[in-house]
Amino acid sequence: QDGNLWKIGIAHPRNVSDYWGAVSYSNGAMATSGDYEQALNRDFTYHHIISPGEGLSPAELSSVTVTADNTAYADALATAAMVMGRDGAFGLISKLSGVEALLIDKDMKGYQTSGFPAF
Repeated sequence: QDGNLWKIGIAHPRNVSDYWGAVSYSNGAMATSGDYEQALNRDFTYHHIISPGEGLSPAELSSVTVTADNTAYADALATAAMVMGRDGAFGLISKLSGVEALLIDKDMKGYQTSGFPAF
């Protein structure tokens, strides 16, 4: 209401008591999907997100944060992007109006679309 931006912390996928980064954002929704909250083993190779084509947890990404017009849309896209991997996710998101994303791979390297909020 006061016109100020929200400061939002992006959880670190391997140290959830810390942040991977923080962004300032308003006027939209943001959702994150990742392998870290529901991991089934210590190296995060098996977790609650399952690729329907392979029947296994996707191996490329650790976390995806998506901004969109509403939370349900952002959440669905974040989970889909986890399954699709970096190239597939960027291919999809580049076609969607008003959608931006931050992808963090298993080496904790981040990749973001040009319109994702600045750190």
